Amino acid sequence: MTAEELRNARGLLRLSQSQMAKVLETDERTYRKYELGQRAMAVRIGRLATAYLHGYRPSDWPERPAGKLRNMVMPRILENGDE
Repeated sequence: MTAEELRNARGLLRLSQSQMAKVLETDERTYRKYELGQRAMAVRIGRLATAYLHGYRPSDWPERPAGKLRNMVMPRILENGDE
């Protein structure tokens, strides 16, 4: 999974960077570096993100998506033709 794919996955899942870091079991700083392409992504991060996109939800999944993030990220994803 590339940095761009990870960002898009987070947008589709409607999670903040903080929330995504938590469900991927990594710290926020490391997660930000993954999204920016400044750090090589651990294989398990890509696998977990893919599982979440396919509907898997761990017991500690955030109850509410980040509202502001949805408004910022979703239109940009949809403009690019991704659904």
